[in-house]
Amino acid sequence: MKPFIKNFHLAITLLLAALATGQAIASGSNNFGEITLEAGSSGTCISSPCKVYFVMPPGSGSYVVLANNMKVGSYPAGETVSLGGYWTGVTRFKVVGSDVGITILNVIGRE
Repeated sequence: MKPFIKNFHLAITLLLAALATGQAIASGSNNFGEITLEAGSSGTCISSPCKVYFVMPPGSGSYVVLANNMKVGSYPAGETVSLGGYWTGVTRFKVVGSDVGITILNVIGRE
């Protein structure tokens, strides 16, 4: 199978799986090249690398964000922040000190 068709089929399969399980697809017109995630949500970006913007949970002060248990940085509560670029694979974001759940990013596509 040609690489484009294989990746297209993978993207459609993941999209349908996310819709079937009730997971929200993150905001953005097409999630190509960048994506905005809210704390506790899941999203799929269909390009690699993918620039990730993250809506921090409300509160006062700042929160530390972890990506796959590694510190990304400390960011102000209630702001939309840039977490940088992520490549093909699954990344789990956790906001330390917040009661929101894990945020899951799935990046698919060719590098």
